[in-house]
Parts: sequence; structure tokens; C-alpha cells
Amino acid sequence: MLAMVREVFPGLTLMRRQIVYRYAGIRPLPAVQVDNPGDISRDHSVGRDMLPGSDVPVLSLIGGKWTTFRALAAEVANEVLAALRLSRRIETTFVPIGGGRDFPATDDARRAWVDRVAATYSVTSPRAEALLDRYGTRAEAILKACDGGVDEALRSLPEYSAGELRAVIASEQVVHLSDIVLRRWPIAVSGRLTRTTATEIAAHAAPTLLWSDQERERQIQNLRNVALERHGIDIDVAPVLSAEPALIPESRRRELKSRKDGP
Repeated sequence: MLAMVREVFPGLTLMRRQIVYRYAGIRPLPAVQVDNPGDISRDHSVGRDMLPGSDVPVLSLIGGKWTTFRALAAEVANEVLAALRLSRRIETTFVPIGGGRDFPATDDARRAWVDRVAATYSVTSPRAEALLDRYGTRAEAILKACDGGVDEALRSLPEYSAGELRAVIASEQVVHLSDIVLRRWPIAVSGRLTRTTATEIAAHAAPTLLWSDQERERQIQNLRNVALERHGIDIDVAPVLSAEPALIPESRRRELKSRKDGP
């Protein structure tokens, strides 16, 4: 992969030691007898079978990806409604959910939202804006749980806070320390996962999750194992971040653009 990146972007200085996070997953594809897995279609489909001895259909969603989960769910729902001979009562395509609900759609609306929330919860405008970027409009509920300006910033991650952590644990079904740093927050993927960070987050999470001292240490060790085995991170070794942004030379940008815009 590094060789391919260097070939496509020869002006990019990227070394193996600069990689701070890696991951791999499994994509569900239909069973097809081909020599090259790349020949299997990445499109999704809805399979239809019948329960033995009946005319009751069983629908199976095959393929797809999580970034299009809403469209896939709507498609399957339409199939189910058709099988039940029912019509759709609500169109959900443009129904905002989660932090997208009531999200400010213009710069003026964004500034107004940030100013209102900052004043309501006694925080700075940059703090309100950072939470809006992180949680969408759910940021207001996070700030309410944080008790506004009384909240305590984390020493190893000053852009996050102890109250914010408690709010995430309470609302995001957190069970393990790895849930927080690998999934709920982009700590590991951004190259900031260290033992110091893990220890501080575990200390703040322990009272909320009712961890004993032994359980807290076990969570840290489990996180270390998972981070090392699955993501190539040793939390006892400081990550090596590039001191300068890797830039693509302007000549290369023009070349790539010409390829994209060409016939």
C-alpha cells in the first residue's frame, strides 16, 4: 500500500514509521465462484427465499456498506411493505437523525447556534463550535451534562473534558475502555493513544462504569492488547507524527486534475 501511495503521489513523503493507526475489516459479498475476488460486484441486493412449506418470504440484505445504511434500510422496508401489501406512510430520506437534527445549514445559522449555546452553558465559542463539529446538535445535550463552564478538561487531551466523557458513557452504551478510545472518540485513529491518555480516561470512566482498581487496570491492559494486535499501536511507545504536512507539488496536482477532467 505504501508503494502504491508513493507511485500515485510521488511528492508525498510517507514512511512506515509515520503510520499511527491501521485497521482491516470484512465486507459482506455474495458467494460467487470467481478466480479474482475483485470481480465480485460491490453492489448490494435483496435476496428472497421462502420458509419451507409456506409462502412466507424471507428477505436477506446482501452486500452494501454501513455508509449507506439508511438507503439500504429504506429499500428493505419497501420490500417488506410490498410483501405485506401495505403502503409507506412516512418518507424518511430527508428526515435528519442524531446530531444532524436541526443542524445549522448556513454560516449565519452556525454562528447563531454557537453564540446561543456558548452563552447558555457558560463556555467559550470555540468550545461550543468544537463540540458542534464533534457531535452535531447533540453537543447541547453534552454541554448540559457537563455542567457548562465548571467542567474539567483532560490533561492529556485538553480538547476533551471529564464531563463530556461521562456524558458519552451515559448515552453511547460504553462498556469497555476500548469503546471510548477506538470507537466513540477518534483518539486512536488520530495517533494520540498513549498509556498516559488511556490511564487518564480510565480513571475518569471508572466511577461511572463502577470499575474497581483491578478492573480499571484490566481494561487498560485489554486495550493495549487490542490496539497492538488489531491496529499496530503500542501505547507504551509515543507515536511518530510527521512534523510537516505532506504536500503534493502543484505540477502533480495539475497532472492529476487533467486526468480527472480528461476524456
